[in-house]
Amino acid sequence: MKIFILGGYGNTGKLIAELLLKETESNITIAGRSFEKAKELSDHLNSKYSMSKCAALKIDVNDQHLLVESIKGFSLVVVASSTTDHVKKVAEACLEAKVDYIDTQLSTKYKHEILAGLEERINQAGCCFITDAGFHPGVPGALVRYAARLFDTLEKGNVYSLIREDWGSYNFSESTIKEMIAEFFDYRPFIFRNGEWVTVSYQYTPVIDFGEGFGKKKCVPLFMEELKQLSDEMEGLKETGFFVTGFNWFFDNFAVPVILLTGKLTRRKIPAWLIRFFVFSIKRFNSAPYMTILKFVASGKSGGKEKIITITLSSSKSYVLTAVPIVACIKQLIYGDIRKEGLHFQALIVEPNQFFNDIHKMGVKLGL
Repeated sequence: MKIFILGGYGNTGKLIAELLLKETESNITIAGRSFEKAKELSDHLNSKYSMSKCAALKIDVNDQHLLVESIKGFSLVVVASSTTDHVKKVAEACLEAKVDYIDTQLSTKYKHEILAGLEERINQAGCCFITDAGFHPGVPGALVRYAARLFDTLEKGNVYSLIREDWGSYNFSESTIKEMIAEFFDYRPFIFRNGEWVTVSYQYTPVIDFGEGFGKKKCVPLFMEELKQLSDEMEGLKETGFFVTGFNWFFDNFAVPVILLTGKLTRRKIPAWLIRFFVFSIKRFNSAPYMTILKFVASGKSGGKEKIITITLSSSKSYVLTAVPIVACIKQLIYGDIRKEGLHFQALIVEPNQFFNDIHKMGVKLGL
């Protein structure tokens, strides 16, 4: 398979590229605005793995003709660039070139509306489009599907996430920061409770024990579209939701309220000072230990008895936990039988057992 990675030299893209070279027989093209960065990474990976399967390409997504011509002949475009501003341009280019698509971008209403508006064309082109790939979103819905097989009836399934990263060690592009802020602007505190989706207040913060080194943390609800679709399809499910605890004490208690208020006052425009404040907030107050954890707690009935299970996924690097599930999904596209035309969520198209087996084999700690 020939795979085109847009934004392939970014924090997530470079991990995806390396994992694809290790886990598949694919030929990879790393593309972005900087040919020098793309070439440096492709040369490094070819040298590291003693191969010549990785190439570099300079691309400007604003040049639609060039983008279409560049991706013709590829099987899959992986959108690892951070901005959703170009979602429509990239998606339409994939449709014109008749190339499959998977994006790693954050789950936003804006992105979903654009892709939903193209759904008829996606079907007509015979393309497979996968959105919300990664771990948050991308894994919560898959965990619910995986757990459902362990119950006669799965009644509750909630996913809790802790992200404690050494953000000071990363260099973020402005577009990445804007994307992260935009997710807060799109904050929707919805959970599925008693068989219906309800809005809860910002003060609704379940306390979850994330184990040694972290202890008990308050978690806030964050709506996941994949869980909404799953709740519509899964009979017997009465409660589900995704909850997250933030970057550090300062960010949780001071930065988040400022970001939410600014979004309302500026009508979702992101002023320059907010970008600087965001970076300061996540970098200045970090402290070890560093770990990203997903903790899934499910309950229901099995063999006529009540049953409760807990599943955890963890990695010392959040970008690893983002890239690995994407590659696990792509492996099923290449070697499995999940590919089908239309628009899909990663969490709902993957085969859960193989998905989590591959995630574990690629270095994410899986606790059952």
